[in-house]
Parts: sequence; C-alpha cells; structure tokens
Amino acid sequence: MSTRPLDRAWLGVFLVSLVPFLPALSGGFLDWDDNVNFLTNPHYRGLGLAQVRWMLTSARSGHWIPVTWLTLGADYLVWGMNPFGYHLTSIVLHAVNAALLFALARRLLARALPEAGARARDLGALVAALGWAVHPLRAESVAWITERRDLVSGALALLSVLAYVTMTEREGPARRRWLAVAVGAFAAALGAKSIVMGLPLVLVLLDVYPLRRGLRLWPEKAPFLALAVVGAAVSVTVAARAWPLTPLAARPVAVRAIDVPYALAFYVAKSIVPLGLSPLYELGAVADPVAPVRVMALVVVAATGVAAVLLARRRRPAALVALASYALLLAPVSGVVHIGAILVADRYSYLATMPLAILLGGATAAMLASAATARRQRTAAVVTGALGVWLVALASLAWGQTQVWRSTETLWRAAIAVDPACALCHSQLGSELGNRRRLPEATAEFAEAVRLRPDHPPFHRNLALALLKSGRADEAAERYRRIVGWYPDDVESLTRLGAALLGAHRAADALAPLERAARLRPQDREVRYFLARAYSAQGRVADARAQAEAVRAIDPHLADDIVANLAASPAR
Repeated sequence: MSTRPLDRAWLGVFLVSLVPFLPALSGGFLDWDDNVNFLTNPHYRGLGLAQVRWMLTSARSGHWIPVTWLTLGADYLVWGMNPFGYHLTSIVLHAVNAALLFALARRLLARALPEAGARARDLGALVAALGWAVHPLRAESVAWITERRDLVSGALALLSVLAYVTMTEREGPARRRWLAVAVGAFAAALGAKSIVMGLPLVLVLLDVYPLRRGLRLWPEKAPFLALAVVGAAVSVTVAARAWPLTPLAARPVAVRAIDVPYALAFYVAKSIVPLGLSPLYELGAVADPVAPVRVMALVVVAATGVAAVLLARRRRPAALVALASYALLLAPVSGVVHIGAILVADRYSYLATMPLAILLGGATAAMLASAATARRQRTAAVVTGALGVWLVALASLAWGQTQVWRSTETLWRAAIAVDPACALCHSQLGSELGNRRRLPEATAEFAEAVRLRPDHPPFHRNLALALLKSGRADEAAERYRRIVGWYPDDVESLTRLGAALLGAHRAADALAPLERAARLRPQDREVRYFLARAYSAQGRVADARAQAEAVRAIDPHLADDIVANLAASPAR
C-alpha cells in the first residue's frame, strides 16, 4: 500500500502540536523565576558582545545554559519585553521537537519492525510523536518561559540522535561527518540544559537495539562520554554555588535509594493518568523511606524491570531498551544528587519520556501490522479510533493545564487545589497577593504556610512582614522575636523587630534589637533610621541626632527626615 499520504505527516504533527499550548500566548512573565531571569536581568537582552559574554559565563539561578540564553536574547531583539513573543517561540520550538520525534520514531521503527509494513510503522510513529507532544505533562516546559531550556536541549538532543542513526547507515567520509554532527549537537544540547548528559549511554543501548550493532563500538562514544562528564561536573558545580546540595544528614542514603524508584514510577503514572498535575510537588518536612506510596513505587519498578529483562531474554528487547533509556535520561534529576525543595517536576519528563513514547508507537505498529496480516480490519479500525479519542483527550487536558501558567496567582491557586498541604505553594501565593497589596489575603496564606511547616523560618519571616505591613505590630513583634531566637545575628529580622515594637508603642523594648543590629551592620541606613526614631521616642534627642548624622553620609534625604521628625511620636 502506498505511504505517500504520510510522507508529509511531520507537518501535521507540527501543526497539531501547536494547538494545545496556544493559551500560553496570553500569559505573562511569572513571579516564579521569570522575574529573576528576565524582568530584573538586563544582561541577556540582545546578542551583542556584552550579552554573549554574559551568556557564556553566567550561572544565573544555578544553571549554565548559554545556548538557551542565545534564543532568549534573540527573542528580546524581536519582541522586547513582550511575553507574547517568548511564548510563541516556545510553542513553535515544542512543535519542532514533535516533528523531530516523529522523524526519529519513524527511523527507529523501520529498524526494529521491518516486517510490520511502512504504513503501520508510520502510524506508530504518529502515535509516538503526538502522544508525547500533546500530553499535559508538556505544559510546564512549554508555557513557562524559564523552561525554554527544556525545548532547546530537547531539539538538539533529537538532532544528535537523528545524526547518529544516519551515521550508522553511512560509510567513509560521510560517516565521519555525521558523527561530527551528532557530537556537535550533543555538545550544544549540554549548553542548553545539562539534563541530556545521559544521552551517550542511550546511544549504546540503541546500538544493541534496534540498530543491532552490538557493543563493539565504544571508541565512537568517547567524545560523547567526555562531553557528558564535563557537562555533569559543570552542572553540579554551578548548581551547588546557587543552591546548597542537600546534605546526607537531611536526606540519608536510605531515603535517596527509595527516591529513585519513586521518581521513575511518578512520570510513568502521570503519563498514563495525567491528573493532579501541579507546578510544585513539595517534599515533606520529614522523609519517610517506608511510606506506602514509595514502597509501592519500588515494587512496581522492580516488577517492571524483571518483566522487561524476561522479554529481552525472549528476543524482545524493546521494552528493556526503552525503560533503561528512560531511567538514564531521568537519572540527573532522580534524587541521587538532591538540591532544593522538590524531588519530581512535570518538566523533568520532557526528554526522559521520549523513549517510552517510541515504545508505545512500536507496540501500536506491531498491533496494526498483526491486524492487517490477519485481515482484522475492524480490529484495526477500533484501535485507530481509540487512539484518536485518547489523543484528543490528552490535548484537551493539555489546553487546560497550559492555562494554569497564565499568571502567578492562577499558578499557585492551581497548585493548592492539587495539594492543599503544600506549604511553599501557600507562601508563594501569599507573596503574589502581597505584591498586589491584598494584605489580608496574603497574611492568611502566610499563616497557613506557617501552620503547615512551623519549623521553616522563611515562612515565619513572610508572615511577620505581612503582619507588620497590615498594622498588626504586636503580632509581628512576636513573630520576629521567634525568628531572632533562631538567628540572633540576622540584621534584617532585628531591624524589623525594632520597627514592630516601635509600631506597638514599645520604644524602650525596641532599643535592644536595634542597637544590636547597628553593631552588626553600622552602615545600614534602615537600622540607623529606626534607631533614631527609638531614641527620639525615649527623649534622647542627642542620640537621635547622632544617628541622623551617621545616616547623612549614606542617604542625606533620609537624614533630613529623621531631623525633621525628632520630636514626633513613632506611633503617628
């Protein structure tokens, strides 16, 4: 049967993959890394020498991603600070990745299932590409501008594998050229996001199946492996400078050992049942390695691995290769090396689930080929129809999930709806509401974060500041006393404790924390300002004037304000 109708299916994959994520075009920059990366960061804006130098040397937010920054610098040249353009580029890049995945699946299925027939293989490749591309798990990577790195690294990783597969089909100089292209694309992918570091070992697995080249070609992998080692070293070094690595005391080896199967099971489960997706899956305050969900994950992963090995022994290695590739690509974010307050995130599935999508495509192709051989046209029609309904359902869920990323408030309200016990989610929502001057709502969210995690000082800081801004000085003072008890030399908390006590008409009590803050940081103008007010309230005008003179060298206008209000009550 002719396959001509599918010869340009890549264009259909590209266009269909755009649709579920179009709501992102109405989204803005989020107060969730976007503010740090773009709104307050002038360095990436353009592609001049200064900008490119910054991109090559920056480790902003714990990531070295110069190739990704180049795309964002190009966006700025075209769109300025209009988020619409950044979102448009991201959506188009994702659609390109879907088309590349279709091309790769087509090539690999042709090697794995030569007997299946071109039409069945092409339909399998379509299922692989679209099942991956329109899945709601992709929404975070596509709709969050900060995660441009997923899209760029994904495109380059796919190009690297496609070039590698082409290399295996060539001889002589052409073979060397395609190998160079594959290595170059992999190097660029590492410069877009280091999560691709497991790709060289995936190429080794592809050599075994479906390329059927055996394990005798390790010299070919040497440049890939060398780049991966360097990329891993850079990634860990850069991340550790921005965010401290979680110490073993806080997350012991036993916990990390159970973290890995939990992460492996998480993305498969969410791929099968993509409900309850969230921008943040918070780690608990206490890690429990024998929690039922973690034990179940361990059992499922172990059973799946055993089943894949048994199938491989029966000359059906596809499942083992796909699952091993998935595990290798997920390894950098599986929890072995841990940083931050999360273990899993939807964005981590972007590259890692591609092998699983190709495995699904292969199963579809084999099923359709079997139905065609047995002349079961009705079976083939039912299978095709069911897959169509499934893809439409996924796209519908992706459309809704994309809208979660429309604004900072919608983001955190959605996260709380999924997990009301997420303390960090309540805190982030409180910060957004506070920025919008909705102080009563913000205070309530901060209070809920403290209730959920009373052991976490930053949540107390947020609540104390909200109380102070709301005029609830006595309550704010009690919060700041607790924080100062934890951190006696925290100048900011000492200063705000003094300010809260002044607001509560307790100037005498305010002197001790303010004087301590002044000793710790003599050049802090805010400390001197509140200390002058405290002295003035106590009738110590000479001391207040001395503080005003100390401030004058730092901020003359603030010094004038102190002098003008020496006799004023701090309660006014």
